[in-house]
Amino acid sequence: MATFLDWMRRGKQATSGKFYDFFCAVNDAEAQAVLMATRTIRDAMIGGWFKVPKRDKDGNYIFKHDPVTGEILRDVQGRPEAELADEYREPSAAAACWFLERRAREDFGDGGNAGVTVNVNPPVARRNPGKKEMLSMYEQVVQILVDNGMKLPDSATREYLARNAKPAETPAFTLTGVESMSEKDLDDWFSHHAPHAGQQEKFDAIHAAGKDFARVIRDCTPPGAHQTAAVRKMREALYTASAAIEDEKSAPWANVQVEGL
Repeated sequence: MATFLDWMRRGKQATSGKFYDFFCAVNDAEAQAVLMATRTIRDAMIGGWFKVPKRDKDGNYIFKHDPVTGEILRDVQGRPEAELADEYREPSAAAACWFLERRAREDFGDGGNAGVTVNVNPPVARRNPGKKEMLSMYEQVVQILVDNGMKLPDSATREYLARNAKPAETPAFTLTGVESMSEKDLDDWFSHHAPHAGQQEKFDAIHAAGKDFARVIRDCTPPGAHQTAAVRKMREALYTASAAIEDEKSAPWANVQVEGL
């Protein structure tokens, strides 16, 4: 879709070339579709006898053939020509109502005020889940995160923190193996941290490699939604790697020495 919109934008701005030809072809096709739809509605309102393509007993079109070669005859646009038959159609009151409601809305439409509006998709009444259901859903979410690579502190580290850390610094473990956010975590995550010794070089290396890879993506892929998504994923990877460097000395269990390990 992004490529289509890009070609249409370029064609609208151009006066010749493939983008201009594409833009004109799309506009012509849209105009032909509108004309065909209008003619169909008009014919349905009027009714009467019409020339319609013939079909065989299986519902397939019966095409005209050249009497000499036996080949299917085609029109100037290359489409096969079908044999025609007369068919009578009753005038359609529904088509006439549709036309009047739109062509003479003040007289035949509801004017936006009359009529009854029925909500065919009423909101579904949902009850609030109980504590057990919330815990069950929470466990499922945590399991999905773990399955996708989320690392959790081991049991010995959790036991050490529970015994020795101050209350304000102690993570609240509501489920086995899962830590929740403490006030110290929020302060740490949403504060600026100056790089420690050796970290700036790592940041620069990651940024340079990410930029080089993003440039390769830009140069080797066509513009569009997939290219944009690829670069966005690259940026997310860069941010996550930078966060890993920042966390290497700030994690509460990074330098914990647990007896017996």
